[in-house]
Amino acid sequence: MLYFHGGGFVLPMFKEHWPLAAELVGQAGVSITLPMYEVVPESHYSRADKLADAAFAKLAEAHDPQRIVICGDSAGGHMALSLALRLAKAGGPQAGKLALFAPWLDMTMADPAMQAVEPHDIMLKIGTLRGCGAMFADERDPATAECSPLYTAPEALAQLPLRRAFSLGGTICSSSTAAPLRISCAMRALMQSSMNMRARRMCSWRSRQRARRRMCSRWSGSFWLRLSAAPARDQALKLSPTICSLSAHRRSALPLSSA
Repeated sequence: MLYFHGGGFVLPMFKEHWPLAAELVGQAGVSITLPMYEVVPESHYSRADKLADAAFAKLAEAHDPQRIVICGDSAGGHMALSLALRLAKAGGPQAGKLALFAPWLDMTMADPAMQAVEPHDIMLKIGTLRGCGAMFADERDPATAECSPLYTAPEALAQLPLRRAFSLGGTICSSSTAAPLRISCAMRALMQSSMNMRARRMCSWRSRQRARRRMCSRWSGSFWLRLSAAPARDQALKLSPTICSLSAHRRSALPLSSA
């Protein structure tokens, strides 16, 4: 599984992502690679896209692409879908499955129904998200399909692999009911626990800004992390100066020379 974390494109991985990823390793029996992409406004969206493309290409060299699941939550769900659309457009190998976990697909936040939900949302605000979306879009129009995959043409979506999008109420859309994803039950159970953990971790914007600056100064290169159900069989990917290999039983940092 290639998993992209959420964070509105402006925040690095939250600590709540680690138990989520670890549970997916244990319950779904998959190895997970988590690209630590750079965030805006310190970086440009194109750098995150390039890392996503390179991550999939490296995994496809070592594994049958049809056995790869591209997955992500929130802004990471956007990255997962955007990567799948780029792969489909290129006409090369595609992932076998696409699982979107509460994906953020409209940078403009145009749906008027959001206004009724906003007063009850303890985490997300429409204006803040629009601001994050504008920083992510940069010189592009946030309303285009390139920035907001929600507006992708149906014929382009039809080229995607088997896909399923999850909400707290369960599966909200699927391209196949005959071939359910192996991770479906795990995803539904873990979404609620992840949301609960995020709610407990809500803090001021100033605190999040300080955390982001610390993380960005620490992750100055294209770092990524790997969780594995069978670490002895997996090879660390050679895309960064330092690669962290994680499993349910061990955690270690591997220099490039020993990867």
